[in-house]
Amino acid sequence: MKWQTKEELLQLTKDLVGINSISATESEVNAAKFIYEQLSTLDYYKENPEHLRFVEVPGAYERKAVVALMSKGKKKDTLLGVGHFDTVGIDDAGILKDYILDPDEYTKRIGQLPLDPASRKDLESGEYLFGRGTMDMKPGIALHMQNLEYYSNDAEFEGNLLISFVGDEETNSEGVLAAVEEVAKMVDEYDLTPIAALDTEPDFASYPNDDNKYIYLGTVGKLLAGYYVLGKETHVGESLAGMNTHLVLANIVKNMELNMDFCEKVGKEVTLPPTSLKMEDHKRLYNVQTPLSGHIYYNLQTFKDSPKVYMDKCLAVAKKSIEESYEYVLEVNKEFKEVSKLPLVPLDLTPQVYSYSDFYEETKKEHPNLDDLLAERITKLVDLRLDERDLTCELIQYIQELSSNKNPKVVVFFAPPYYPHVSLDETKPNHKAVIEASNKTIAFAKEKFDVDIIQAKYFQGLCDLSYFALEDAEDVLKYLTPNMPTLGKTYSLPLDAIAKIDVPVINYGPHGRDPHKYTERVLVDYSFETVPVVLKELIRNLFLI
Repeated sequence: MKWQTKEELLQLTKDLVGINSISATESEVNAAKFIYEQLSTLDYYKENPEHLRFVEVPGAYERKAVVALMSKGKKKDTLLGVGHFDTVGIDDAGILKDYILDPDEYTKRIGQLPLDPASRKDLESGEYLFGRGTMDMKPGIALHMQNLEYYSNDAEFEGNLLISFVGDEETNSEGVLAAVEEVAKMVDEYDLTPIAALDTEPDFASYPNDDNKYIYLGTVGKLLAGYYVLGKETHVGESLAGMNTHLVLANIVKNMELNMDFCEKVGKEVTLPPTSLKMEDHKRLYNVQTPLSGHIYYNLQTFKDSPKVYMDKCLAVAKKSIEESYEYVLEVNKEFKEVSKLPLVPLDLTPQVYSYSDFYEETKKEHPNLDDLLAERITKLVDLRLDERDLTCELIQYIQELSSNKNPKVVVFFAPPYYPHVSLDETKPNHKAVIEASNKTIAFAKEKFDVDIIQAKYFQGLCDLSYFALEDAEDVLKYLTPNMPTLGKTYSLPLDAIAKIDVPVINYGPHGRDPHKYTERVLVDYSFETVPVVLKELIRNLFLI
C-alpha cells in the first residue's frame, strides 16, 4: 500500500496541492484526472474498473467529478463520502503566488509576506504547512483516497464505501450536484443501502485563534439574497431632480451589513450575520447621467428558518432603505432651495418594494407571453457564459425594461447557489445512531491520543453535505422557486436524487487555519497522524449503526 503512513499521506497531499485546480475554471479537471489515475492503480480498481467513474459536470471547460465505489462482502450498508478538490484563487499571495502550490517552498518563503501574530507564531513553531489547499481541502481528499486503499485491502472489512470527489464547491457546487445523481444511480444499480454521508472538510475556527478540534453533525445552509435597485436617473447638473441608485444601495449596505436580526441561534451555535459579496451599478460606460439601476447580493447563513423568513426580512430592509433614500433627497432639496433661493420643484416619486415573484406577476399581466420572452432571453445570455448571479440580474433588468412601471424600486430575489441546511434529529433512530457513533469516536480520541474533540451541530464553512439530505424540502421550495429567476432554467437542484439518498451527515477532518487566505495552513502531526486513526474509528462506529 502507498498512502498509509504519515509520510505517504503527507506526500499525497502535497501532490494534490501542487495541482492547480481553481474553482470554476478549466484547471479543475486536472485534479479530477489525477485522482482517477491514482485510484486506477489500486488492485481493487484494476479488478473492478466499473466501480471507478468520471461524472461529467455541466457547463464550461468539460469539468469532471470522480465517483468511486469500494464494495466488500455481501452487506448492503454503504457509507457515502464527499470531498472537494477545487480551491479559491492564488492571487492573494502576491509576489509568492508562483510558490503557493508548492507547500514546502511556500512555507520557507512566506515569512517574506506580512503575517499576523498568530500566523507568525505558527510558522516559527514548525508545526504547520502553508499553501493553497493545504487546509481546504486537499488533505481531506487524501484521507478519502487513503481509506479506499485501506479498506480494499482489509480482509475483515465488510461493507461499501461510495466516495464522490468533486469540484466547484467554492463557487456553485455543480460538481456535487452532478455527483449525487450518479451516486443515486449506483445505489440502485448495486442495490446499496446508504447509512450516512461523511465529509472530511477541515474544522473551521468558531472565533479568532480558535484551536479546538471539531466533529460536525450537520452543515449550515446558505441563501444568496439580492437587491435589484432602480433609481430615478438625472443629469449630474440636476442632481436634485432624481434619486441616485447608489444612494439606495448605500442605505441597503447600512441596514443589511452584519445585521444581527438575520442571525439564527440553535443551542449555543449562532449563524454569522450577513455580509455583501458583490455590489455594482449597471452603467457600462462613463457619462454624466446618474446610474439607472444596480444590484447587491448578500450571503445569508441558515440553521432552521425557511426562505420565506429571510424574504420577509430582506423586504423590510429594502423598504427602510428606499424610504430613507427618498426622505434624504427631499430634505436636501428643501435645504438647497432655502440656501439658493431658487424656485425648485419638489421631487414627486413613488418608491416601491417587490419580491421577485410579485414583480414578475405584475409584469406578466402586461405581457402574458413573459415566460416565452424570458426563455428567448436566457438562450441568448447563456451563449455569453455569464456568471449565474449576473445572469439572474440580467433577467430582472429585462423584466424591468418590459414593464411600464418605471417608479424607483427595489426587487428582492434569490440567486444561486442554494445550500440547504442539514442537521441531525435525535428522534430519528438513524440520526441518533450517528450521534452515538460521534460520541464513541470522541471518547476514543481522548483515550488514545488525549485529544479533546468538540461536537458541534453545524459546520459553518458551507460544504457539499448540504446535498445528501432533504430537510423541510416542501417549505423551502414553495418560497425559493418563485423568487430565484434561474432555478429550473440554468440552475437546477437534483431533488429526486437527494431524496433517494437522504441520510444523516457528519464531518470530521484535518485541523488548520485561515482558509481562503494566503496564510492558509494545516497542522501536520495532528492532521496526518491522529486524524487518519480517529477517522477510521469513526467509520468503524458508523458501520455499527
